[in-house]
Amino acid sequence: MSTFSRQRKQRLRDFEGRIKFGGDVRTYRHWRYITVHPFADERDLLARLEMQPEECRNADVWWHTGNDVVLLSMVAAGKERRPTKGIWSGHRQHLSIVTHVPDETTTIQRLHEAMDRIAAVGLPKRQRPTSYREFTLFLW
Repeated sequence: MSTFSRQRKQRLRDFEGRIKFGGDVRTYRHWRYITVHPFADERDLLARLEMQPEECRNADVWWHTGNDVVLLSMVAAGKERRPTKGIWSGHRQHLSIVTHVPDETTTIQRLHEAMDRIAAVGLPKRQRPTSYREFTLFLW
């Protein structure tokens, strides 16, 4: 078994483990994801955490894509609206994507848009920890 296959299996086990420890599992289309940081449109959660929507400029989710798990990070770029790059990286046995949105805060709707766009571009079939694949992701 290749190193990638072992790491992928470990990522899938880790995702299931997060669910067992009370992770907030959500679904969108046929995917599941677990939020790590709140989004600005999660009013009830923000109230419990005593946070304001304006504080939600960065958010992360563990995204189960069907055959792998990716850490999807979203950054609210605000009014700058400059071209930004999303980067796949295989860092320490996990895959991550960073997306930038032109909004002042992060929202679940933008997360779902990012998932759709990333899936349309295609997730890499194989990723080595020392390599990365770069792509441009414009959400505006």
